[in-house]
Amino acid sequence: MWKGKCQKVHSAALIGVGTGLGAALLMDGKIIRGANNGAGEIGYMMFSREHLNQNWRNKGCFEVHCSGSGISQRYQEMSGKNLTAHAIAQLAQQGDTLADSLFRDLADYLAIGILNIIAIANPEKIILTGGVIRSSPLFLHYVQSHINQHTFTQTQIQVEQSELGTQAPLYGIAVLALNRVYPSIQFMSDAQLS
Repeated sequence: MWKGKCQKVHSAALIGVGTGLGAALLMDGKIIRGANNGAGEIGYMMFSREHLNQNWRNKGCFEVHCSGSGISQRYQEMSGKNLTAHAIAQLAQQGDTLADSLFRDLADYLAIGILNIIAIANPEKIILTGGVIRSSPLFLHYVQSHINQHTFTQTQIQVEQSELGTQAPLYGIAVLALNRVYPSIQFMSDAQLS
């Protein structure tokens, strides 16, 4: 890849945990797009049989439990207060029990999702980005603990925070646009674009 933690990496998952939840997958040096460019819509992953019979209100199960909008929605349902995920993170840092429990839930669901990605794709790296990841000190150590507990030694992976922060998607879009406008300049190898 061109910039960030995926340089010289042939397989990775970039998981964006922000207002919504999504992923970009790099396998064998190629960006996986899937049929209809739908690969990476991990917000719609489900984790139990009960999830099949619930109305997720145009959000997927994973996204409800593991995104900024999901945290806000669940906090409002439980407390009656309409707060942003950032405000809820601040409450969690101050010891608010409900806010803390929502971030613990986020850690559990994020770990389950990452473990499923590891089982299916066996990436070299898992990179987290997005606005919610700025609050990672509240939950990332729980995520890593679950990952370590449930992977074999040969598939253990360090979950890392993007050094590009919330700018990561912009770099990706820029590289794709530059490759289309200036195909003679190799911003990304042809193999990664096919």
